[in-house]
Amino acid sequence: MPDYRRLYIPGGSYFFTVVTEQRRPILCDAPMRAALRNAITSVRRKHPFRIEGMVLLPDHLHMIWTLPEGDSNYPLRVRLVKTHMTKGLRRVMAAPLLGVRAALRGRLQTPPRLPALEPGQARAGAART
Repeated sequence: MPDYRRLYIPGGSYFFTVVTEQRRPILCDAPMRAALRNAITSVRRKHPFRIEGMVLLPDHLHMIWTLPEGDSNYPLRVRLVKTHMTKGLRRVMAAPLLGVRAALRGRLQTPPRLPALEPGQARAGAART
């Protein structure tokens, strides 16, 4: 496994990828999308962050989040989103969800070719909204 290093920059923007176990194509199913949306909403209430970009694919999810000034704890937010998602799925689906927790267990990956950005710094060629 690669030796990725996590950077903790207060108020920084973070790019990461969450991959389902064995790349099971489950993330685009309607209950999974609803659970993800509800989980993000719930976590943002207590631990705010701004979503700069997100790409949802059947077996993985790319996200760019910007945290508030003075806060660098993005792993907590990712863990809470995954936990809320699993619990939410258990509530909305009638059938037992064998292996859902394992399927949602993600690997956080920060590509080594993209250096961290300081707060307020824009990447060359990045579109601003």
